[in-house]
Amino acid sequence: MSSEIKADKWSPASGTSATIGDSGDTYTVPSGVTLNTSSATLTLPSSVITGQTAKTSLVDADKFLISDSAASGALKYVEKQYLPSGGLVPLAQVDSGGNVGSISLDFATSTYTNYIVIVDKMIPASSGAYIYMQFRDESGALTSSNYGFSARALAANNGAEDNGDGDGQTQVKLATGGISNGSNKLGMRMVMNVQDPYTSSVYTGFHGTYGFMANTGYANSGYFGGIYHDNDSVRGVKLYLNTGGNLNGRIKAYGVVDS
Repeated sequence: MSSEIKADKWSPASGTSATIGDSGDTYTVPSGVTLNTSSATLTLPSSVITGQTAKTSLVDADKFLISDSAASGALKYVEKQYLPSGGLVPLAQVDSGGNVGSISLDFATSTYTNYIVIVDKMIPASSGAYIYMQFRDESGALTSSNYGFSARALAANNGAEDNGDGDGQTQVKLATGGISNGSNKLGMRMVMNVQDPYTSSVYTGFHGTYGFMANTGYANSGYFGGIYHDNDSVRGVKLYLNTGGNLNGRIKAYGVVDS
């Protein structure tokens, strides 16, 4: 039996397909040899990717194979550090799952400067209450008289304003009209932007918009803004009712990537 075959071309003995070797055989292409399939169709098994070990954390030097459309589809790689970045990173979420006295969510870290907090449900157990908010540090709610804020709500039925504002306050008054507890209306909904909450040397900025179904049966909308005046490092927020009653709520927080 010959240990080396020399031929200029291999072709099927019949038909248009042929097989090289048997299952379990290994064929090695030596170093320095070029296997040119540039004009052919090369079919790879799906296990080329799925059979590899998964990596759960990427570093800047990790590489991705691409087909470069600017170079007639030539294969190239791009490193993770050159991929577009930015957007929102989910950080924390709390769903009370029922009526509780207050709802707190901690989200701020040294990683991000800006945050978006979404309240997609805040239902008082009894109609007519409105929402208070305080910031939290690592020890709990910040209750000292250092809040400055303004909030304006507009009634849909008659255009009347229901306003709240103040400086040197112990809390922020939101959704200043009485809120309906109809579960199909989800009480109050709010989006809040928070800037520099973690930095102790910088006042925390916050502003946002909210909407709620008033206990009069009409939808109200409003906005708020201001600065928290204390230099404590803020970690999160606490929401509760002016009446001290119970509420059912759900809050989510996202970090905003700077670049």
